[in-house]
Amino acid sequence: MEAFRLIWKALKTWWEVWLGLWMFGLVWVLCWGTIVLGPPATFGFFQAARRLMTDNEIKWGEYFRAAKENFLASWLWFLANLLAIFLVFANITFYGTLESGAGSILQTLAIAIGFFWIAVQFYALPYYVLLEKKSLRIAWKNGLLTLLASPIFSLTLWLALAPLIALHIFIMPVFLAGPGLVVLLSNMAVEDRVQKFRLRERDAEQAEEQAE
Repeated sequence: MEAFRLIWKALKTWWEVWLGLWMFGLVWVLCWGTIVLGPPATFGFFQAARRLMTDNEIKWGEYFRAAKENFLASWLWFLANLLAIFLVFANITFYGTLESGAGSILQTLAIAIGFFWIAVQFYALPYYVLLEKKSLRIAWKNGLLTLLASPIFSLTLWLALAPLIALHIFIMPVFLAGPGLVVLLSNMAVEDRVQKFRLRERDAEQAEEQAE
């Protein structure tokens, strides 16, 4: 239910600032058309969405500033993802040549690992935005730990996102705002999990104090 409440909240926020996210999405798509500017634009998109979520402000200056400041980090992130995709497809292709039933099992495992990596990215970039000292390694670690700590929450989000993403692919004008919904929900999900984990830590500390 927490996941569904978060999705509803993200949809309401997305609807309220639809035009701004549409423009963000348009710039993001154009930047990916150049390839070189695609990864930095992605980092800028997440930073701008974070500001929108906290201050309800759409700031182009923050979008472009974050893209510029994280140019190198964004390309390291992009290359790491390219390597992960290559390894997944290479394994799927190789295991497909095996005639035994083990080949199909290993192919399924490789596909599952690929989806798992994508799910980690869903959390990693918002964590990167939150870090005072930027580190992709820490962002990936936090994303991994969040995914492992909230598997049902994460699965629910992705099952809800899948048809929305498919809808945006077939309706182009809406598609340009579709990435904004994904980025917005990603930021909101990380904020929700951070608050949840802090409550758990506080409850654990209180339980220890009472035990003493």
